[in-house]
Amino acid sequence: MNTKNYTSVRVVIFRKDGKFTAVCIDFDIIEEHDTYEEAQKSIMNAAKCYFNAVVEHNLPNHHLNKRADAKYLKLFIEGAQAYSEPKKTFAQKKHIGIFAIPLVVN
Repeated sequence: MNTKNYTSVRVVIFRKDGKFTAVCIDFDIIEEHDTYEEAQKSIMNAAKCYFNAVVEHNLPNHHLNKRADAKYLKLFIEGAQAYSEPKKTFAQKKHIGIFAIPLVVN
């Protein structure tokens, strides 16, 4: 469970209809951009801003545990499984990127 003392959020970035969609699974934030790099930078910034706002305004911890639609968690899990299979090429891995962002109070 995420708290104001320490939070780690999961992110999946995938390509759809020529755009890169980044989803912060644990905060239910979605960003869409033309490049992977823009999507990654934007979702990281959005997650940090959201976390800082919850801390700054002393909002309840449940705001740090708002899950995105289950389909995005499924994409994250499938992406993690694909990346754990070394024989698959980058093109065969349908999920472009998955990562976690640790967030702590500044």
